[in-house]
Amino acid sequence: MAQILVLGAGIAGMPAAYALKSQLGPKDDVTVVSDQDHFHFVPSNPWVAMGWRKRPDISIPLAPCLDARGIRFIGSGVQALQPEKNQVLLDNGETLSYDYLLIATGVEGNFDEMPGIARHAHSVLNIGQAENTHAAYEAFLKNPGPLVVGAMQGSSILGPVYEFAFMADADLKRRHLRDRVPITLITPEPWPGHLGLGAKNKSQEAFAAALANSNIKVLSNARTLSVEANTVSIAEVDASGREKQPQTIPFSFAVYWPAFRGIPAVRAASTLVNQQGLIEVDEFLRSPSHPNIFAAGICIAREIVDQTPLAVGTPSSVYSIQKEVNTVVANILAQMHGKPLASNTPQRAHWLSDMGKNGAAYLSEPHVPLRDINWLKQGRWVHIAKGEFERYFINKITHKA
Repeated sequence: MAQILVLGAGIAGMPAAYALKSQLGPKDDVTVVSDQDHFHFVPSNPWVAMGWRKRPDISIPLAPCLDARGIRFIGSGVQALQPEKNQVLLDNGETLSYDYLLIATGVEGNFDEMPGIARHAHSVLNIGQAENTHAAYEAFLKNPGPLVVGAMQGSSILGPVYEFAFMADADLKRRHLRDRVPITLITPEPWPGHLGLGAKNKSQEAFAAALANSNIKVLSNARTLSVEANTVSIAEVDASGREKQPQTIPFSFAVYWPAFRGIPAVRAASTLVNQQGLIEVDEFLRSPSHPNIFAAGICIAREIVDQTPLAVGTPSSVYSIQKEVNTVVANILAQMHGKPLASNTPQRAHWLSDMGKNGAAYLSEPHVPLRDINWLKQGRWVHIAKGEFERYFINKITHKA
């Protein structure tokens, strides 16, 4: 009888728990731990921030979904990992033992890196932040002015940064306010659309053209120095990383994307993580120091794909995370039965970004270590496809096959 413990009930944790339970024996137990009592479809957070979705549209209760599949659910935060004991301590006082542990906790924004970001700008990393951003956006609309959408150096998964800028452009046009709101996008990427992948080709041209068509000013190779009330101070850098003359960008409303770090309990487990508290794994998505611990999702430490003057993290997507889930589930089962493990590389980067009425679909295959295919298409079909994918994924979590 095996005890499988899954930490996290998001885009990685829930499908992994379902797949494990369906393929394990009747005497094997799967337990899911989460400090949230609902599953949220995180890619729709920018839509929540813009008021195009509400919490009930992208959120479903966890307990009924897990109970229906015979999976135990514990609603608690994680206090500490004890990998040397094969145990996890929970905030509710419980101590859970496991034979195999899957960490799918997601991340938190490293707002401590620059406290002004949390104080003076808004974010969409989780649904609560997205709701707060929407409330602030509604207030901003009553007295509009310059709008800044930015990303910190070292940040990754930058698609939502562009997505929010394009959605703001579309929304302000519908409200006949766009001429009163100059939009500036600040990014550590060496050029718009780099996204941590490089591949300087037609995708770069498409991003630049779309931004120009929407009259969105872009500051690339931009190191954010400070965020104060109504101003962002940045310094652009040259190809060798030397800072140019700093400049100040005014704003009436700002949304910022921080660099990621592991949640407190995870980053305190020093034998599992890197300096940012992200889980270090081998090609099998298994901890090199603790072979019965696996990880999936954005909590994984990823190799930098393209060296840039300012650090830009390697992206992830729902698509690539589901491939990680498939790999992890197969490898836990293989390890249980003494069979060879499967590599998770190479893998694709593949995602859909909303641009208001239209959208952009991006494919890079494989993105580690080389990129053989790089493809970007735009059109209204992507805007529709993203909504359909949201519906598909929520139904996948909700309904028992």
